[in-house]
Amino acid sequence: MPNHVWNKIIAENICDLPIFNTKTDEYGNAGTQLDFNTILPEPEDLEDVASGLHENRAIGWLLNRIRESDTMRHTDLIRAEKLFEFMNLFRVQADKPKDLEKYILNIIRTGEPSWYYWRRRHWGTKWNAYQTKIIDKDTIAFKTAWNPVPKIIETMMVKFRIPKIDYSWVSEEYSENGRAIYHFGGPITHCMLPLDEHGVPYLYEELFGYKVYDDEEE
Repeated sequence: MPNHVWNKIIAENICDLPIFNTKTDEYGNAGTQLDFNTILPEPEDLEDVASGLHENRAIGWLLNRIRESDTMRHTDLIRAEKLFEFMNLFRVQADKPKDLEKYILNIIRTGEPSWYYWRRRHWGTKWNAYQTKIIDKDTIAFKTAWNPVPKIIETMMVKFRIPKIDYSWVSEEYSENGRAIYHFGGPITHCMLPLDEHGVPYLYEELFGYKVYDDEEE
């Protein structure tokens, strides 16, 4: 279970933009959700492979084979998209880790070995937005896993030519919070969110729906 981050966007008529889809989010909630794929689409040809420790072992295994090789022509082979030549060059044998070819294909096609690394690099988080709340025509809130998504905000502003975006975020553990004001073609200003007397961002109660210190006072 991730550390949830609530994100809040204020931009004029944001709800009129084609950035929503009716879908089921990561927690099984059906309904209108902000969809990062409408802003920065994930490549459709990413092979469906596991991410995490298994992936790291596979890539590490291949890197060791590359280090053992007497040539560094692998970059040329990747550019030429000669997968099997690539595999043969580094003497990939039958004991290769599961899905290694798929990881390499993903690197060739998208620059990343899996959906996880592609999303982290391009979206800034491992999952799409979830638990979206449409507060009013200019304001939406949504959750992301572990991290805020400034890259999505910047891409959305440029793609839809939004004059100004007020973006703020606060984590479930209130350990990470901030606010950024984006101006199209202009400066981006950053600041920390105002804190109450307990050191908790004021945005926390608004977005998560309770005060983090309520239990402590009982």
